Amino acid sequence: LKESTVFPGNGNYKKVSMFNTLAHQSKSQKFTVNFSASYSIEDNQLPRLDFTGVAYRLQPNAPKLYTDDRTLNWEDSTWDNPLASLEQKYRAQTNTLIAKLGLAYAIMPNLKLKTNLGYTNNQLESHRIFPSSARRPSLGLDASSSSFDINRSGRESWIIEPQLDWSQPLDHIKLQVLLGSTFQKQESKALVQTARGFSSDNLLLNLAAANTVEVFRDSQSTYKYQAVFGRINAKWRNRYILNLTARRDGSSRFGPGRQFGNFGAIGFAWLFSEEKFLKNSSVISLGKLRGSYGTTGSDNIGDYNFLSTYNTTGLDYNGISVLEPT
Repeated sequence: LKESTVFPGNGNYKKVSMFNTLAHQSKSQKFTVNFSASYSIEDNQLPRLDFTGVAYRLQPNAPKLYTDDRTLNWEDSTWDNPLASLEQKYRAQTNTLIAKLGLAYAIMPNLKLKTNLGYTNNQLESHRIFPSSARRPSLGLDASSSSFDINRSGRESWIIEPQLDWSQPLDHIKLQVLLGSTFQKQESKALVQTARGFSSDNLLLNLAAANTVEVFRDSQSTYKYQAVFGRINAKWRNRYILNLTARRDGSSRFGPGRQFGNFGAIGFAWLFSEEKFLKNSSVISLGKLRGSYGTTGSDNIGDYNFLSTYNTTGLDYNGISVLEPT
């Protein structure tokens, strides 16, 4: 895939992706495999800014945008040439790998063992260039005022979900039991740097050529999650359904002693359209009443944000001291 832009310059977006699937079943039909994977490479060099807002506000008698030698026209020392923003180069390169594997084996006709596995790897490198040529010369700026931002970040994660599924019809009752577990780990990293003060705009991509290099962000985080769960589903005479679930979840995002939680639920349903007085009804084809009650939770609070990592900042908000995670 390649897409260009309507703006002047050589900005474009390119992407190459590959995808494949594989499915296999043994001759006995007891063992099955399903595998899929995708890999993509993206290169984004589209303009960093939309300069049309500046262009629409130009005076009717504004100077030409380019001189005769096709350089930016700065004959009016008080105006901002809208095309100057094209000098602020931006580029982002991304590599992404996603793989999934599903395995299933029928131990007995009514007992199946299956496992789902997943892996993801995402890497990003991007940079932004702010050269002195993107500002009008009347400001008296040179390469020493130019800056260069670079961002290197990545995320790698994997997940394993084994499950055991058992079902058995007993007289008028169909019973199904599911036991499972989840193991997950994710590691993230990010390094954002800013360089300022160059002897020439031609050296903007070289951190060693800068007078000042600042680390805006340097972070690494690890997230771990595990859970065990079970479900019992009973269906009597094809119209009364009882569902019981229970699980225990653990997350590294909570503080010591609070990383695990227990959750459960109970549900009931009645397919009243299966009763004899409605079985052959021409008015109602399907009628169902259901209700459930349970407890649930979430760990979407971010990494290392539990209470014991908080400290006072010395700031004040409406007379209250401000806390923040360290």
